[in-house]
Amino acid sequence: DGSTVNPYTLAVSADGITNTELADDAVGLEHLADGTTSGDLIQWDGSNWVMVAPSTLSISEVDGDITNELQTISKVGSTVTLSD
Repeated sequence: DGSTVNPYTLAVSADGITNTELADDAVGLEHLADGTTSGDLIQWDGSNWVMVAPSTLSISEVDGDITNELQTISKVGSTVTLSD
């Protein structure tokens, strides 16, 4: 509830402020909740933004070799070559 005596306070109902009331770029990193553990990340779970540990992320490396995605680009004269 809001207060009717000085200092006055304003009560806002749950979900009373939505995206429509926020200006573009009005919410910065300083307004986000701290994670519970150093290194926590923010992830959309389909309904809400939640804090997650990087170890819980499902990242798949199809062939198990992370080095084959690395490539070398070189230029000799007007010829550009891309190789593993």
